Amino acid sequence: KHQQDGRERASQEAEDNARNNQRKRHAWRHIFWLCPAITLMLGTWQVKRKAWKEAIMAERDLRLAQDPIEGIPEDLIAASPEDLEGWKYKRIALQGYFIEDLDQQMVLGPRSFDGETGYHQISPFITTDGKRIMVNRGWISHTHPLARMASSMRSKKNEVVLPSATQKTDPKKIQSIVVLVRTADKPGSFTPLNEPNNRFFYFVEPQLMAKTINALPVLLEMTNDNPVPESDISPIP
Repeated sequence: KHQQDGRERASQEAEDNARNNQRKRHAWRHIFWLCPAITLMLGTWQVKRKAWKEAIMAERDLRLAQDPIEGIPEDLIAASPEDLEGWKYKRIALQGYFIEDLDQQMVLGPRSFDGETGYHQISPFITTDGKRIMVNRGWISHTHPLARMASSMRSKKNEVVLPSATQKTDPKKIQSIVVLVRTADKPGSFTPLNEPNNRFFYFVEPQLMAKTINALPVLLEMTNDNPVPESDISPIP
């Protein structure tokens, strides 16, 4: 009887092993067929992503090649954050003057330029028809008076000393500039909150920026095809 029980157990174990081996073969067959399917899906995704990028670049180049729009369109002023996407890469020609007083400036950063850390300077710009808008004028070094003042304010020190040669606004200094519409940034998980009380911003947030300096909620950006008379401001590439 013991021998018979042993043979039955051995037979059962053999059947179990056979079934397990069969399952493994089936699993490997599925994996074998799944790999090409995954590869095909990834390849299709890459092709679609490439086409999507090429379409965006083609649209950008088309808009940049168009003649600038003269003045700030009312549709742009009233545009929602979602609608602003339709204004990206469209050039706008403006005439007016910058508000130069340091207590009216905002900084965005930090941003690197030619291996040096600095910030972007955002100033109010008064158009000839009286609109007060925000313009990113370009990159400034961390040694710039505005950057030093912003750093002092953020560190809560009472060491803010404005330079004796602080620029003053000259309404007669009319400039012609060409700008692009800048849309809001999507901050990362570890990006600090903006500090409007200090006029210091880590990421672009047009609505909050506009409230900070009492301007229209549209951020425009000068590019490197503008003449930059200020030697201490570098145009944005």
